[in-house]
Amino acid sequence: MDDQANHVTTAKKECKSCNCKYSKCLKLYCECFAAGEYCLDCNCNNCSNKPEYEELRLKKIQTILERDPLAFRPKIPIDPETLETKAAPHFKGCNCKRTKCLKKYCECFNAGIPCGEHCKCCHCKNSLENYPKQQDYFPPLKEYFKFLVEPLARKKDSEEEAKSDEGSTISEEVIMKNQDWPSYEMFENVLYGKLIYLLTNLS
Repeated sequence: MDDQANHVTTAKKECKSCNCKYSKCLKLYCECFAAGEYCLDCNCNNCSNKPEYEELRLKKIQTILERDPLAFRPKIPIDPETLETKAAPHFKGCNCKRTKCLKKYCECFNAGIPCGEHCKCCHCKNSLENYPKQQDYFPPLKEYFKFLVEPLARKKDSEEEAKSDEGSTISEEVIMKNQDWPSYEMFENVLYGKLIYLLTNLS
C-alpha cells in the first residue's frame, strides 16, 4: 500500500497541477491529461480525469489519437539529464491563432520556451527576447528518429491489413518489403542502428 501511495505521489510530482474550469480535464491543454496522468490535488472544476471516470477518459484518449497519433508524444524535447524542457528545435510547433502564444493553451509557452520555426502561430509574442539566454541544446537523436519513423510504421501496419484482405491490390514488391519488418520494434531498432552506423562512419 505504501509503495502504491509513493507511486501516486511521485507521478503527481512529475505533473503540474492544472486549473481547468470548463474542459473537465479531458483536453490536451490540461497539463495532467496531456502528460498521461490523473488529476490529483488540482484546482480544476468538474474534473473527469480521474480513475472513477476511466471509461470516459479512455474514449476521449482514443478519439484524440485517431485524429493525431502523435498527440500525446512530447512535442518539445526534454534534456535527459535534467528532465527539463530547453530551447531547442521543436518536434512539432504550435498553431495558436488568437492568444499571441501568451496563454497555456500554447504548448511552447506552457513549456517555458519560445516559439520556433515549426510553429504556425499568428501574431506571436512568445519570442526569444522574453527568455534568459540558454546554451544551445539538441535533443537525443533517437527522439527525432522515432518522431520521423512512426508515420512509416503506421503506413506499414495499414499495408499489412490491406494485404490480408481478399482481393488486395498490394504489389508483390511491397509485400516482400513488409516481411522484413515483423514488428515495429525491429523496424525501429534496425533503422536506428543503421543511422547511427552511418553517422559514426561520417564523423
